[in-house]
Amino acid sequence: MRPYIAAALCLSLTACAGLARLSSYGSRMADAQVHVGRAGFNIWIHPSDPTIIVQERFGGAIAGGFVEGLTLGAADASPPFAIPRHAGAAYLARFGCTIDDVWPLESITTEIRYACPAGVTLARIDARPLCASGSPYATDWREPDSLTLEDCPTD
Repeated sequence: MRPYIAAALCLSLTACAGLARLSSYGSRMADAQVHVGRAGFNIWIHPSDPTIIVQERFGGAIAGGFVEGLTLGAADASPPFAIPRHAGAAYLARFGCTIDDVWPLESITTEIRYACPAGVTLARIDARPLCASGSPYATDWREPDSLTLEDCPTD
């Protein structure tokens, strides 16, 4: 019985740590929106660390959760890791910044540590989403000049 209790405690502490990290970004609206193909992502800038959060937008997350629920978890509908990484790289490239490290926090949330040239700080971009074209698998996401960025077409 003790191993099960210990495992449950470890699992709950891990969940608390992830939630604590997410809450350190604050509760404001997203700082930017980036589209990679048809997938949309919200970006939040950490107030004190050189990190950003890339999170799948609400519609995609709900649709993915619906599919996973229908299949009782057999299907993983979260975007492949390369796609949110590409979205983060596209946002950072707008400022000439590069990715130092990337890790998933949960299925729809990715955290990225970045480096910027001296004197450059990240900022909110206007409400119009940024689109990154090209394959997230073919581009060198560590090199800002290799990314193709454009304003998203309006409907």
